[in-house]
Amino acid sequence: MSAASVYARSAVLWRRVGDEVLLAAPEDAGVYGLSMPASSLWFLLERPQTREDLTRSLAADFEMDPGETSRHVDRLIREMESAGWIVREHRG
Repeated sequence: MSAASVYARSAVLWRRVGDEVLLAAPEDAGVYGLSMPASSLWFLLERPQTREDLTRSLAADFEMDPGETSRHVDRLIREMESAGWIVREHRG
């Protein structure tokens, strides 16, 4: 994942509700709520970010161990990509 940038798909509809974000992809009838850490990641994805950039930002924001944060970021990226909410671009 390190050579790739990820960013939010522009077609995904979202709304902030308190500390959480609600997401809905146009091709999916469901609405999904993100936890506070996942919501923070979502806001960072407004522009392309590398996995390392995301890990560094979230570790600082939540005062977490970078190794633990990295595992959470990897999981969130996999889940968001699987749901069709983000795009991954590999740099050449």
